[in-house]
Amino acid sequence: RSIKGRRQVVLCVVDITDFDGSLPLRTLDKLFAIHSGHPSNRIELMLVANKVDLLPGYVTQQRLQGWVREQARVELSETVTDHLSSVHLVSAAKGRGVVALLSAIASACGPSGDLWVLGAQNAGKSSLINALRKLASPTSSLMEDDDGRRRKKRNVRAHQQHHQLTESTLPGTTLGFVRIDGILPSKKARTFDTPGIVHNFQLTSSASMSGSSITLTSEDIAMLLPRRQLKPRTFRCGIGYSVTIGGGLCRVDVVDAPGSSVYITLWASDEVSHHFGKTENADKILKTAQRSGSDASNR
Repeated sequence: RSIKGRRQVVLCVVDITDFDGSLPLRTLDKLFAIHSGHPSNRIELMLVANKVDLLPGYVTQQRLQGWVREQARVELSETVTDHLSSVHLVSAAKGRGVVALLSAIASACGPSGDLWVLGAQNAGKSSLINALRKLASPTSSLMEDDDGRRRKKRNVRAHQQHHQLTESTLPGTTLGFVRIDGILPSKKARTFDTPGIVHNFQLTSSASMSGSSITLTSEDIAMLLPRRQLKPRTFRCGIGYSVTIGGGLCRVDVVDAPGSSVYITLWASDEVSHHFGKTENADKILKTAQRSGSDASNR
């Protein structure tokens, strides 16, 4: 159907725990480059940083909002930033920030606009759509506001069932554009879900990284994705020491340092293992971990 004369709103969902990896730079560049040739349609970009509940409690909303805006300014092209209208911090899992987001979406789309939801695989796009639909549903529900306090949404009209989108760590769960009902209040307004964008440089998105022999199973990807609040693991590493991460997924070697040692802090899912020790023993540890992983997959 034609989009001529209709407001167009792009809701870009990124994973705040992997902002750089989940920000779809190339997709946004192509999308807004195409639009620049058709200036008659109004189009705006809303950037949504999801999974804020996974960040440490001392990270304030104001500080995080400023950081996201600055990262967007630095990483997005000028063509894209010209269309950036707002930045939102949410937790689809906890419902935090979803109330304000839903209000902003309804205002941006108006009575007959189109909402296009896009994001990298495992950024939480489907989870956010389900949270928005749950909030917009006429049935009572408890959601958290921006301060994390729970609020009750009252019944306003007869209940209408909506099927939830499948939330999966596997790429390809959404195939093609999918029309979504139950988010925008106007019957003339439309919402579309789009396939999760696969980044070949992001292990949790593509399952295999470009230029690498590493291939992950769905269980491996689920392990890499944090589900609980992130806690730092800090190591004081001298020259000749290494930190092996994820049973051989990657390794950091200290080959030189301005002083006798450096501090390395690991932010990762608490299901991701690590080993700290001398670099001369790291290869042996890596081979043992890879052999154990291979034996487990064969079982």
